[in-house]
Amino acid sequence: MQHNMRTGEDNDRLRFGLRWRLNDSSWFRQLFVQLNLTYSLTLHALQIDDRDESVWQLEHSWRWSSPAVSERLYLAGFIDHTFNEDLPEGFPANPMVAELQLGWRLWQQWYAVAEYRLNQYRRQDVNNLALGVEYRVPF
Repeated sequence: MQHNMRTGEDNDRLRFGLRWRLNDSSWFRQLFVQLNLTYSLTLHALQIDDRDESVWQLEHSWRWSSPAVSERLYLAGFIDHTFNEDLPEGFPANPMVAELQLGWRLWQQWYAVAEYRLNQYRRQDVNNLALGVEYRVPF
């Protein structure tokens, strides 16, 4: 389940679906261990919001590390690809929001991060860059 709480009237939405962690699958586990990669694919087949259309979404998320380079370094990201959404003119037919994050562990769970983000729901500033500090809580 995913709950998006967004500013503005009637913008919140609930999504329900199935997640497949390919790196946990017996067929692929050894390959993903060798690559130091985790990868999940989520099909949000049902979206509940104030829209009439039957919107659905595919979400890809991954995290890669390279112990040969450094135990502190990682590259991670996601792509949310939304389908069947009735959007105003000027928006892509099936918009994406994607993020690529490069992180360096500073101390314990504290990381310095650089992010690139693509948001095709925006009319301006579709591409963004950011630098920051992040506290990571894995679960």
